[in-house]
Amino acid sequence: VQSTRWSWAGELGYRIGRMTGDTTVEWPDGSTWRTMAADNTYGRSMNMLLVDEGWAWDAEDFWQATFPTMAARPDGQAVIFSAAHETPHTLIATLLRDPQVAAMVWAAPDAADQRDRAVWRAASAYFDDQRERMMSLSAEQPAFATQWLNQWPRGMLAAQEEWLSQQ
Repeated sequence: VQSTRWSWAGELGYRIGRMTGDTTVEWPDGSTWRTMAADNTYGRSMNMLLVDEGWAWDAEDFWQATFPTMAARPDGQAVIFSAAHETPHTLIATLLRDPQVAAMVWAAPDAADQRDRAVWRAASAYFDDQRERMMSLSAEQPAFATQWLNQWPRGMLAAQEEWLSQQ
């Protein structure tokens, strides 16, 4: 998706820089939007960090390399997007256990009937006939709850649920 926007940004007068693993769009005020690999964040300074598929990020790499890049910024923020996953030692799993982290979860409730197509629809940001067919083909698979209903393994959202119960 982003590659189709480079020419658009260039036509608007933004400077585009491309190197392997690091593409940059520079605005007229000098601010930048940069895509880069997780292991390419050392020595940077970032206001906002957007991480996609947080389940795949190693927690140690994030805390040692990426998180410190926001230290020099007064309002640094990290926004981490992720689908659910069974892997409990990843970055997103670590953050979901922290009651100081705001987690916004779009998923079927743990107690939901996984065979109920209304649950499938409610757990899907986008739902159509093709998605329903694919879900029905994999409904009996062990990963169905994480991959299709976005349910994290039991207990991973306990810190978030505890915080909500105190509000």
